[in-house]
Amino acid sequence: MKGLSRTAKALLAGVILVCLIVFGIIVDFGINAGVVHQGVTVSGLDVGGLTLEDTQSALYDHRSEMRRTEVCFSGPGFEDCLPPEDFGWFPTGPDVRASAQEAFDVGRTEGPLVALGERLRAWTGDITLSFPPSTKPSKVTDVIDEWEQRLLELDVRLDRARTRATIKDSLAAWPRIEMQIPTD
Repeated sequence: MKGLSRTAKALLAGVILVCLIVFGIIVDFGINAGVVHQGVTVSGLDVGGLTLEDTQSALYDHRSEMRRTEVCFSGPGFEDCLPPEDFGWFPTGPDVRASAQEAFDVGRTEGPLVALGERLRAWTGDITLSFPPSTKPSKVTDVIDEWEQRLLELDVRLDRARTRATIKDSLAAWPRIEMQIPTD
């Protein structure tokens, strides 16, 4: 590199950097060709490295396990553990094929800069998707009504809107964790 001007050295360094970035992108596309990008999870299940078909199969099994596992809530003076079907989560949802396709599309469907950004986020394990909420509003309302009655006996007010959101979040969470019922 002796004898090169500063401008030439800077230009050479820039060319080498661009070549490394392009090489990294090519390697990334090669590693993840035909499979969900490494670092993508759906409702707590790591699906990175799976084909679209394998992702669907894994998500069907995962959804079945989630359906069998109760969701627990606690509030002042009580705890309640309920099966997801009490919220209308079974048998209709969630849509496994749509969730598998969403995972597969990470880094593939947007423009090149967005796709590159998604791929970089995936490499750091920062792409977390969840099954779309699929509750029956009337069933959720029935549960909230029951909780509200129990809390009123303790002179505690339930925040209905936040409770509805908490229920949806709890159904998508995996592994299951006990959720606090929002009160005023």
